[in-house]
Amino acid sequence: MPYKNEEQHFIKEKIKDKPVSKKQLVQKGIATIGYAILFGFVSCLVFVR
Repeated sequence: MPYKNEEQHFIKEKIKDKPVSKKQLVQKGIATIGYAILFGFVSCLVFVR
């Protein structure tokens, strides 16, 4: 076997994440703000009771 002492080289792929667009950043920002408002409202209701 000719490859017994040699290293075998395989193709190594590097999977890159898709770049984040401005639209996705805005949507995630609005969602985060919405969840923060919802959390504050629910915690306010729980605290008052």
